[in-house]
Amino acid sequence: MKSRLSVATIISLFCSGWAFAEDAPVTYQCEVSAQQSDSSQSAPFSIEIRGAAVKLSNVSALDGNFSLIRKNDAFYVFKNKKNQGGNINRSTGAVELYAVNAASHEMTVSINGACVEQK
Repeated sequence: MKSRLSVATIISLFCSGWAFAEDAPVTYQCEVSAQQSDSSQSAPFSIEIRGAAVKLSNVSALDGNFSLIRKNDAFYVFKNKKNQGGNINRSTGAVELYAVNAASHEMTVSINGACVEQK
């Protein structure tokens, strides 16, 4: 009994110290196909996913920092505390970005586009 407890303790100590490798960063280059916002988005933009952090670059209507809230084989889904977010369809590259007015619950920014993963 004592040896079983010791073996279990040793195994739990080893397991608690193991760190699992994080996914490699993923970067998408995107083009706008449709939009609704106060400011026009015509330039290409990029989305970088690094662990649980998502960085949006070259989109003036939205903040650049988001948290990845869901990742599966089909989608990356991200949002921030400013009622902004988006998702990327991993198989088609379709992207949707948005901002919602918290008081009126109306969408103030909507940007749709197509992304290509940079390898």
